[in-house]
Amino acid sequence: MNLKLSIYSALCLFTLGCANTSNQNKESYSFESRSLQIDSSFVVKSTINDFCPCKTTMPEIAKHSELKQVTVENMDAGSGCIGEDGRFENGIGYQLTTQKGMVFQQENGYEYLAKIHLNKDFSGKLPNGKEILVADLKLKDVLSMYPNFEFSSRQCAEYWSYNNDTLYFYFKLDKSPDNKPVNPRLHLDRSIEGIDIVISCFGMHLPDIKDGIFYERPIYAPLSETHVNAYVMKKRTDLAAKITEFVSLGKDTNYDYIKLGKWLVYNVDHTLQVEEYYDDKGSLMKKVK
Repeated sequence: MNLKLSIYSALCLFTLGCANTSNQNKESYSFESRSLQIDSSFVVKSTINDFCPCKTTMPEIAKHSELKQVTVENMDAGSGCIGEDGRFENGIGYQLTTQKGMVFQQENGYEYLAKIHLNKDFSGKLPNGKEILVADLKLKDVLSMYPNFEFSSRQCAEYWSYNNDTLYFYFKLDKSPDNKPVNPRLHLDRSIEGIDIVISCFGMHLPDIKDGIFYERPIYAPLSETHVNAYVMKKRTDLAAKITEFVSLGKDTNYDYIKLGKWLVYNVDHTLQVEEYYDDKGSLMKKVK
């Protein structure tokens, strides 16, 4: 590594300060001004105590009281299951010191809340407004509230679930020793062991790519925001970029992000941080904020 650093230092001197060198883009790009309206119908069916996956961020939750990190069981995947759920940070949760029984799990790579787990200590209202105490909740109670959900179970998991695409109620059933099908409707007195409210936030900020142009909704934008940012990822080929790639053990990370048209950046509390306007070559024309 010392040899690489020496080579890097020498080459930097040779290029008169390569660390500040960037690719000067001269190419014009034809791009569209796009808008996108997010379907916010998920908010009604997934909000508990004003916390909503893919809308609320972890810093917003932390404003209520201190957040304590806790270990949380993924009831959908037992110890015998292979792989992890990519929608959230597995095994790690955060709990408010003022709210018992509610555990928040963060989206992988972002600060959005992706999953709410309710354990036996939770007492409060479900998204449908029904008041519950998880410690007293039975499977028959859930079927009465949600008659159109479906049963599901993974062979590697310890729990069954009664769920739709957002809300999961977990209960235990003994595995059949001869692997015969189990009818969970014959076990309606089973206790609910935990509840998950989980959404995949990935689709909200997944870019659409057309003719080499990336169209991406600003991260942390309010759900009412319809603007879509446009940009191009252009690989740098200058000497400084090659040196950086060499020193970083070949990591192919040297790209210029060429912003096009109106460009918005939001803070994690959904307030506007940046509003800029670029021409079709990525040159800044106007900065409002």
